[in-house]
Amino acid sequence: MPCTATSRRARVQRLVVNAEDVAFNDPPAGAAEQMILNRHLQRLLRHARLSAFQRFIQQARAPPVSPPRPAAPRGRARAGGRAA
Repeated sequence: MPCTATSRRARVQRLVVNAEDVAFNDPPAGAAEQMILNRHLQRLLRHARLSAFQRFIQQARAPPVSPPRPAAPRGRARAGGRAA
């Protein structure tokens, strides 16, 4: 019987579903999956904490913000420096 693309996709999908079931429901494989996920979660949390700490340090060491300068007077200046 020739293998069509549709039946091939269905078999691949069934394989994926079965592999996920084995990975999450089988105790030894499930424990391995959980260890991998926990390790990635710990790395993500460590990165988030370090990023927040670096932002805090950068803001604490930043020079104080000076008040804005007053706006220039309105009106056109002439060659002699006198306003029109």
